[in-house]
Amino acid sequence: VQKASFPDFLKPIDFYVTISNSNIFTIVINETNNILLYSASSKDLRFVRIVENIRIFYNASIKICIDVETFDTLPGVLIMNIETRSEGYDKIFTAISYNNGIKWTYIIPPKKIHQKSCVWV
Repeated sequence: VQKASFPDFLKPIDFYVTISNSNIFTIVINETNNILLYSASSKDLRFVRIVENIRIFYNASIKICIDVETFDTLPGVLIMNIETRSEGYDKIFTAISYNNGIKWTYIIPPKKIHQKSCVWV
């Protein structure tokens, strides 16, 4: 069994892990409530930070859930869903990256689907 290696200064309070064919992506929420994206090769398990702070729609007082999906047939493509609850409503934000999580673009939902609003007020 190989042990994962993170920087000593990282003080995590929560983790979300995604494994692809060649990489492991870990979203870490640290003690200062920053949301950081780390990646490691599945061979050496030495994690390095690839995104400084992906917190965009995050309120530290609200519990969140983050899910990152990888695609074996599309190397480098990641999709991230961030689910949070605010003002009594569940909200989901979706972003896509084409370069292993270095740059993210938020996917904007359509205004209506089947005559139902998809826009948060």
